[in-house]
Amino acid sequence: VNGGRQFEDIYDLLAIRIIVDKVETCYQSLGIIHAHFTPIPKRFKDYIAVPKPNMYQSLHTTVLHSDGTLFEVQIRTHEMDEVAEYGIAAHWAYKENKVYSKEREQFEIAQKLKWYAELLKITEDQDDILGSSEEFVDTVKTDIFTANVYVFTPKGEVIELPTGATPIDFAYRIHTDIGHRMVGAIVNNRIVPIDYQLQTGDVVSIKTNKNSSGPSEDWLKIAKSPHAKHKIKTFLNKDKQEQLIATGKEILDRELSNLKEEIEINDDFVKKNFEKNQISTVLDLYLEIGKGTISAKSVIAKLVPDDNKDVILKRQLERTTRQLIATSETGVVIEGLTNPQIKLANCCTPIAGDDIIGYITKGSGIVVHRHECPNVLEFDKNRVIKAYWGSNVNRKYATWLKIIGTQRQSLLSEVIFVVNSQGISIAEISAISNAQLESIIHIKVSCTKKDEVDTLITNLHKVPQVYYVEREIR
Repeated sequence: VNGGRQFEDIYDLLAIRIIVDKVETCYQSLGIIHAHFTPIPKRFKDYIAVPKPNMYQSLHTTVLHSDGTLFEVQIRTHEMDEVAEYGIAAHWAYKENKVYSKEREQFEIAQKLKWYAELLKITEDQDDILGSSEEFVDTVKTDIFTANVYVFTPKGEVIELPTGATPIDFAYRIHTDIGHRMVGAIVNNRIVPIDYQLQTGDVVSIKTNKNSSGPSEDWLKIAKSPHAKHKIKTFLNKDKQEQLIATGKEILDRELSNLKEEIEINDDFVKKNFEKNQISTVLDLYLEIGKGTISAKSVIAKLVPDDNKDVILKRQLERTTRQLIATSETGVVIEGLTNPQIKLANCCTPIAGDDIIGYITKGSGIVVHRHECPNVLEFDKNRVIKAYWGSNVNRKYATWLKIIGTQRQSLLSEVIFVVNSQGISIAEISAISNAQLESIIHIKVSCTKKDEVDTLITNLHKVPQVYYVEREIR
């Protein structure tokens, strides 16, 4: 405690001293111990090859028992024990014997710790590759100790993880279910947070709960190993996917309830009509509707027979018109006026996101126009004021589109399909043909902001033989 160390950091509370006759027997004993118990990295000291300044010599190693107990082992000869117990003068005739095989030592430890094999290879190749002992040490530190950490399970199994790894990485390396059910971690008999960075030699135990809700998005920021991140993403995507399927089913069921007749959707219907969208099952369809990539209205359009589509479209037009009439707030702000009388111009039909101006009329309040409206050029500049969209606009706006394409029978239905696929409602629609064999479609749509209209215009340009799509000014 006085040294600032935690109780769990003291490894020599349990210690065994082994006294042998010869130096080579010390290393043989070490090999036997490491073969039967798991050695703790960075806890092995060879004071025989490199004695302390007071001539103390011994082999020190800390090992892990199968029951999770840590204990230190000291191995030395009788002569070394006398020097350790009574000092150098007690055995003046002692002579050093430094004959031992470094390769043999590395081989024995490698049987239990696979990362020692990397160190052995570097040792064997150092004459050909490394220029000095200092470079050798730097290489060992960089290639082995820095690149990975090596931790233990309570049973002594060595787990290799990337530097900076946390208990989350450890849990998923043991088993995916352990990671998903993880609720806490114990390292070296201490409870640690899940973002604790594991160190080589740590003994790690994971606490799980079968009622755990599983990993969260924050775990992706904590995990370091690609393996753990992949497992977490897979879990989150599956969980999110189930929510999207439920949402998509709810949206489609709501649209189906507007039909007078009951219609069943099955996999054959989905595959026939949406296989080009890589959708082949009802669940896939629900998922795409939930994600917003497929509109429920486009599904209805496929379900309803051709002779009933006009009825469905008529209902949509009536419903959208009622919604637009019922919404009186414009979402426009005029500086300096707290409760102005404002209306949106019918000529250019501005919607949230357009550049707008206000015009003070005689008896009709302030009429808001788009900047590019040609009527603006005729205004008395003294009556023009600045107008802005509010920050919390939450309503739909009507705007007109003009579409021109080569005359063909299915053009109108394809345009309607594209609009509905984007989840945009149609308020009015008309189509005529001219002498140039062109189809001219005027369509009034209901949108919440300019970005929706811009996207719709882009999608309408993709309809075969459509070569003009613009917002219309009347």
